Amino acid sequence: MDGSNTDLIGEIRKALHQAGNRFASLLLKCQRLQMTVDDPSIRDEIGVLVELVLSASKELDRMRDLVRAAEEPELPARRKARATSPERAELPAAGKAVLVVDDEATIREVLRDLLEGAGAVVDVAGSAEKGLELFRARRHAVVFTDYDLGAARGVDLTFEIKTESPATRTVLMTGWDMSRELDGSVDHVLSKPFRMHEVLALLEF
Repeated sequence: MDGSNTDLIGEIRKALHQAGNRFASLLLKCQRLQMTVDDPSIRDEIGVLVELVLSASKELDRMRDLVRAAEEPELPARRKARATSPERAELPAAGKAVLVVDDEATIREVLRDLLEGAGAVVDVAGSAEKGLELFRARRHAVVFTDYDLGAARGVDLTFEIKTESPATRTVLMTGWDMSRELDGSVDHVLSKPFRMHEVLALLEF
């Protein structure tokens, strides 16, 4: 693949990533609103909007598949996380400590509101570096991280976290098929856009 195509694919991939973030944010906000309104007819109308967002996201999936097929078929082998400490994730009395790492402010804010509403103690970070700093200060029970963090990748962050705290549950948020890039440091893949109940279910363990 020549350099111009590589650059173009990179731009398309970035645009699709941003679109996935917008769909994920819109879907979560719609679902939260649907839960708060009393009028059944309004709830039904919001439900229609939710289904429209999900339908549009399927087209995003198709475009992601096309971009994936155009990329290099072979990806570098991932490392296997090796735990160096037997410590368990600490759970503060007020609820589970949860870390959200995403370079999109909207996703961070929506997930923080949702998780705090479920009783979790939530920290947010916009970069892998800041996320690791916050994690080392609190040892979160669950870490949600986006795959694409600009200069870093979510799988690199989960590797560091699992190395230090194997009991922490790690969740990779992505709109891409990461099966060839995952290692033992990722416990769950949350595909964008995701439903509210899928997020909350990951707190139940």
